[in-house]
Amino acid sequence: MTVELSITNQAPAAVDIRRLKRPLQKLLQFMAIRRGAWSIAIVSDAAMAKLHEQSLGIKGPTDVLTFDMRESGAASLDLETVLCRGVAARNAAELGHPLADELLLYALHSLLHVQGYDDRTASQAKRMHRREDALLIRLGLGPIFRAQPSRER
Repeated sequence: MTVELSITNQAPAAVDIRRLKRPLQKLLQFMAIRRGAWSIAIVSDAAMAKLHEQSLGIKGPTDVLTFDMRESGAASLDLETVLCRGVAARNAAELGHPLADELLLYALHSLLHVQGYDDRTASQAKRMHRREDALLIRLGLGPIFRAQPSRER
């Protein structure tokens, strides 16, 4: 039993997919997620803005969109995640860490959403970001979220 993980870069600028795939596979192991499929698309600001407005009615790009494709009651993962390269690049530059780490944070955030975490209230966000930090520390990266600039949402 495995999780089929596919990552595609649809943004015009390059992304090192290998720097994302290996740690995401480790995160799946850490979280004991052993079955299913996870598709990740990395897109441009324009593509994300269009999808953001179509799916949530909000103008402008956001960092990550999560689409839980599981049928009700399904135990295996069936997740489609869309990451915005432009938002990630700007935030990574502002925070002084690699683009791949910022994209990894967004992908992990998406995965946690389908694991029952949410960030709509301050207490939910605190709980979710503690879990993100714990998993990123376990990967050896440290708490990437801790000093986020004002988020583009």
